[in-house]
Amino acid sequence: MDKQEKIVCAAIQFRPYICEHDGFGDKTELNGCSYDEIRSSFAYEYLCVTGSSKDEKEGFITSKNRFVDAKEAMKIAVEENQIEAIRKVFDAIPNFHDKGIDSHEFGEAANAAIDIRDEYLARELKPEDLY
Repeated sequence: MDKQEKIVCAAIQFRPYICEHDGFGDKTELNGCSYDEIRSSFAYEYLCVTGSSKDEKEGFITSKNRFVDAKEAMKIAVEENQIEAIRKVFDAIPNFHDKGIDSHEFGEAANAAIDIRDEYLARELKPEDLY
């Protein structure tokens, strides 16, 4: 995971219906703010024709133009401080950003913040976590 890489938006990766019948096997990604928005787009409907496709995966596009699954996306988003709920908790701790997470002088406030971060890391990223 590259520290400069950030999550940009939700994406759905799939092999378009038209490619299956034209001999193309390439997968493509469509992106948007949410999976519902992507699935209701004209591009998705046109590429899938029947409303479904093979090998469909929900995930995210990064600033390095990589498609990542929701678990890896969560790791990137947490590392890059993109989750507002986590950021708010850590920002509320005075001098936290100057001393870092390894400082032992923050006590219970830091422990609570770390617990929240760990709860997020234990699950997959959802598009609404970013907005």
